[in-house]
Amino acid sequence: MGARARDTSGDERYTWVVQEASGRVIDEAVAGAGYGFAWADDSQSFIYMGVDDAWRACDVWLHRVGTPRDDDELLLVEPDEGFEMGFAPSGFPGHVVIHSSSSTAGRAWLWLPAHPSVRPLPLMPVRPRTLVSADSAGDRLFIVHTGLTQEGLLAQAMLPAGGSPEALARLGVTSSSAFSRGSLADRTPGTPLPEEEPAPLTPFESWGAAARPGPGERITDVEAHAGYVALSLRSDSLTQVDVWDRREQVPTWRRVEVDAPVRTIATVPTPWEDPLRVEFQSQTVPPTVAEVSLPNPAPASSPENPESAALSVRTLRTHEAPGWDPAEYVEERVWVLARDGATRIPVTLIHHRDARPDGTHAGWQIGYGSYEVSYDPEFETLRLPILRRVIYAIAHVRGGGEMGRAWYEDGKELVKEHTFTDFIDVADWLVDSGWVAPGRLVAEGRSAGGLLRARSPTPPPTASARSWRACHSWTRSPRSWTQPCRSPSASGRSGAIR
Repeated sequence: MGARARDTSGDERYTWVVQEASGRVIDEAVAGAGYGFAWADDSQSFIYMGVDDAWRACDVWLHRVGTPRDDDELLLVEPDEGFEMGFAPSGFPGHVVIHSSSSTAGRAWLWLPAHPSVRPLPLMPVRPRTLVSADSAGDRLFIVHTGLTQEGLLAQAMLPAGGSPEALARLGVTSSSAFSRGSLADRTPGTPLPEEEPAPLTPFESWGAAARPGPGERITDVEAHAGYVALSLRSDSLTQVDVWDRREQVPTWRRVEVDAPVRTIATVPTPWEDPLRVEFQSQTVPPTVAEVSLPNPAPASSPENPESAALSVRTLRTHEAPGWDPAEYVEERVWVLARDGATRIPVTLIHHRDARPDGTHAGWQIGYGSYEVSYDPEFETLRLPILRRVIYAIAHVRGGGEMGRAWYEDGKELVKEHTFTDFIDVADWLVDSGWVAPGRLVAEGRSAGGLLRARSPTPPPTASARSWRACHSWTRSPRSWTQPCRSPSASGRSGAIR
C-alpha cells in the first residue's frame, strides 16, 4: 500500500490518494491538505497537515484508511500565527518529530506511529531566539539549536523510559471522536485544543552538548541512524556533512570528502539501519549519489588517533549528461573584498579551462541574498550553454545563508543595503580582475534576486556603470524563467545600463 499527493489546480492543497500495489485506489477522502504525511505502524491510518486560509500549516489530523474525512481526528494545533508546522518520518522508525517554527524560535513534538491516536507529546517549549531541529535516535534526541549561539549547536537529550513507544504512550492523551472534523465543523483552523499539554519530555535543561561549530561554520541539521549520526553544516560558505560513528563512546566527527571542491552536498534519506548516502553536485558536476562507509573501530589498546581513520566514499550513480565534460571547466571559490575593506564575499566562479583573465570575455552574474536562503551551486542543464560562452559567477551576497546566521542578519532590514553593494562589488571585481570585459557583464536575479538586480545599478556611479551590459528578471518565484535582455522600451521589467 502506498500514498501520493495530488494537486490538479496548482494551489498546493493536496488530496491524499491511497492505493494498493496493483494501483487500485482505496481511499482519497483527505482533501485540502498541506505538506506532510506519515504512516502509522499498522498502515491503516496516517497523519497529515491541515492549513488555514493563509496556507499556514497549523493542524495535524489523523485519518483512518477507508473512513470518511469527517471522522478524522485533530491531534495537534499550532495556534500562533507566527509559527508554521512541518513533519517527516524520523530516522528511528518508532518516532515522528513534528516541528513548529518562526523565523527566530521553534519547538517540537513526538508522534508515536505504534499508538496513532495518542496526541503528539511535547519535546520542548518555545524558548526566545532558539530555533530547533530534532531527530530521534530511539532512546534519545539529537537537537540542533540556536539557544547559545546563532550559528547552531548539536545537543543530545535522553528520552524517558529509553524512548519506548509503549511507555511514552502512557504519558500522553488519547484523542477521541469528540475532536473529529464532524464534531468540530464550525471550528476555525488554528483554534487551540482545550486540554493542557503534558510536561515536555526533553526540556532545555536536559540537553547535553554533542558538537559545536568551528570558526566560519553554522550547524544546520542532524540525522540519526542506528549506526551513525550525520550532521549537516556550512563551513567557509560551502555545505558539508560530518559523521559520528555511534560505536564510539566519545563523538569523533569525520568530514565526508568528495571529488568536487566547490559543490553542494547533502544526505540522502535512507532506512534506519542502512549506511549513509550523500548526493553532491555543482554547476559543472552532475548530481552524484555516493555511499559512505565508516572505518573499523581501532582496538582500545591501539595508539591510532581515531580522527585519522578516514571515511570511505563509493560512487553509486551519476546523473547522465550526454556531451558534457566537467573536466573542460574550472569551478572555483574566490573571495571578493567588499567596499568596507573587511568583509570577504564568497563567489563561485566557472570558466572554460583555457580561459584567461585577459579582459575580453563576456560575463554572467547571478545572486539572491534574502531570507537566509543559500544560492549553492547546482547542476542545471539549461545553464550549460551559458557556461560554454561566458565567465559565470554566483555572488553569495549578504542576506543569504552561505556564511551562517550572522551573514543573513548583516543583509536584512536596516542593513539590507549590504546585499546590493556586495552584488555591485562582485561585478566590479569581475571587470577589474580581467575576467570580464567592460560593458559585457549580464546580471540576473529571480524573486528576491529580482529586487537585488533591480536595486543594484541605482547607487551613484562606480565602476559598475561600465560593468553591467543588461539585466532583467521576472519576480514571481526563484524558478521563474529568464527573459532575454532587451532595451528599456521593450519592457518595464528589464533594461540596459550603458
